[in-house]
Amino acid sequence: MAPWFFGRRRKRAAARWDMAAPLIRWSDQGDVYDTRSSFSGTMCFGASGAGKTSGPGRMLAHAFLQAGYGACVLTCRPGDTDDWLDYAKAAGREGDVVLFGPGHGHVYDVLDDELQQAGGDAAMVENIVALLSALGEVGRRGLSGGGQESEPYWRAAGNQLSRNVISLLALAEGRVSIPAIYKAVTSAPTSFEQLKSEEWRKQSFCYRMLQQADQKERTPEQDADFRLVTDYFLQEIPGLSDKTRSVILSTLTSLIDQLNRGVLRSLFSGRTTTTPRAVEGGAILILDIPIKRYGTIGQLGQVLFKQAFMRSIERRRIDDDTRPVALWADEAQFFLAEGEDFLFATTCRGARVANVMLTQSLPSIVAALGAGEQGRAQAASLVANFATKVFCAQADAETNQFAAGLIGRSRQYLSSGNSSRSSQDWMDAFLGMGGNEQQSGGFQEGWEYEFQPHAFSDLRTGGPDNDWEIDAIVFRNGKRFAAGGKSWLKVTFKQDAGK
Repeated sequence: MAPWFFGRRRKRAAARWDMAAPLIRWSDQGDVYDTRSSFSGTMCFGASGAGKTSGPGRMLAHAFLQAGYGACVLTCRPGDTDDWLDYAKAAGREGDVVLFGPGHGHVYDVLDDELQQAGGDAAMVENIVALLSALGEVGRRGLSGGGQESEPYWRAAGNQLSRNVISLLALAEGRVSIPAIYKAVTSAPTSFEQLKSEEWRKQSFCYRMLQQADQKERTPEQDADFRLVTDYFLQEIPGLSDKTRSVILSTLTSLIDQLNRGVLRSLFSGRTTTTPRAVEGGAILILDIPIKRYGTIGQLGQVLFKQAFMRSIERRRIDDDTRPVALWADEAQFFLAEGEDFLFATTCRGARVANVMLTQSLPSIVAALGAGEQGRAQAASLVANFATKVFCAQADAETNQFAAGLIGRSRQYLSSGNSSRSSQDWMDAFLGMGGNEQQSGGFQEGWEYEFQPHAFSDLRTGGPDNDWEIDAIVFRNGKRFAAGGKSWLKVTFKQDAGK
């Protein structure tokens, strides 16, 4: 069965988005992937070279852009940006493209924007703390995945430092920035003796912020926050042992140091020229910091922007005129943050977000979220929140077993039969003469996989040898396909020749 996506709809003066509007037709029997379906999450699995990007990925992207979705696109390969520029051109939406990356002239002061979106109130800094904590987890993991988890104490202590320094800056200046966080942390007092030093007081940016905050008028809530901040910097930090304090400070400074240099500093520090909210107006926001070119810097920058996007999009008010948007991540395992993606996947439907992840296998997600039972539990929870799953050719046994189990088993009847001949002497048996011929047959009832695990490795992967056709199994939760009457359907995607 070859699916196809519906063409661009006519623009209307007052756009009211129809949740039942079809985006992709899976079969000619009325099976469609509509606007409402897109908000329930779509995950595509496929081995490298299986065609998940040029097959189902390409069709989904075209369908979203033709329908007028805004989009936040994460990039892994340098060619990902070119692909999306082609998609935008095909949809007649070149003017909606916003490229965010080195050389494109855009800046997003992400931390200050997050604070201002929360009302600029120091009591609302927890969003920024969570953002930095998620980014730190990704930084520790790196591109290889499966990084060592920090001890609960050090993680909590690092979050406490972030919370207090961000609160201090918000109280003192009404804004927060990456360079300011670094300056405040590195100039914090290291002993009670240092607090008494006039020279230190003159040079310390942290102390100057404490003085500035003290001189500001404060609400009762802000006053309570200020007392906590002063106790932390003037009592708790200088009272720690040198080793404990250095570990806590380095937990934050090692991350902020990366954000405060080179490419990341130019993108996330300065006067903001674009934000994730651009997608709400129809922007196709491509994060042109591909990991295969920029490595860990590309990973951290895109995860930072993605986390801000997820928080921002779920704040918007929803009505009939609210534009659908897509969050797109190919090689999604590189962009996962512990806990954050799972929570977003559970709630983004209400924000009208088409959350799309393309990845190679189930183990790649497990590796990204950490080894052991905890990582597997997180991976299972994440995958379970994507109602539409597309399985392309796959050689990973665990992923194939998972897909076959998801599709399920059905009652099947297996036939059997045999024939034998008995003979009284060896000469008759040799000549095929004499003796008695016995035959038997029967049927056996059993429960077998509807689609066997090994069969996923036989799916076509596109290219000239397969007439540029890519096979996949599409599974959707809670609704059977009219074609076949099952929760799954084998479909064929047409690949662009030469892609």
